[in-house]
Amino acid sequence: MLKKSLVLLLGLASVSTQAVAGWDQLKLNYDEPAKEWTDALPVGNGSMGAMVFGGVERDRIQFNHDTLWAGKPRSYSVPDAHTNLPALRRMLFDGQQKEAEALAMEGFMSKPLRQAAYQPFGDLMLEFPAMGETSGYRRALELDGAVATTEFSVDGVVFKRTVFASHPDGIIAVRIEAD
Repeated sequence: MLKKSLVLLLGLASVSTQAVAGWDQLKLNYDEPAKEWTDALPVGNGSMGAMVFGGVERDRIQFNHDTLWAGKPRSYSVPDAHTNLPALRRMLFDGQQKEAEALAMEGFMSKPLRQAAYQPFGDLMLEFPAMGETSGYRRALELDGAVATTEFSVDGVVFKRTVFASHPDGIIAVRIEAD
């Protein structure tokens, strides 16, 4: 488990070669819009989520709600699964990996083993008139506040878009500014 966690953390740290992580600020910074979904910046509130692409003349914010998924409401718990835990531990300590896996699949793991996938609810497409040449483009995700920001300048005007999710308010909000 520790090895998988370490691999996952290392994978997340190297998601994009364009990422510049300022650990002192808990912020990920990028110098161009996301081209693919996996490069977009995530925000969420536990019920709703969004992926922010950070485009200039056209920005995409793909959103989801926890009620939209490919499955159906169900309980994934296995009644009395805890009664198999001592036997599972004993088998693992005794090196009986295959036997432990078989018992876990039969009387410990959920059926089905995985939840059905969540589906995209929709895309908010923001379109702006042709702006000309941009400078100072930056896209950032504040990890401690879960705020995604896109900022750039055109002809001396600074444009800024901020996307965040609020759990108490049950919203995902987009703020669009120009100085």
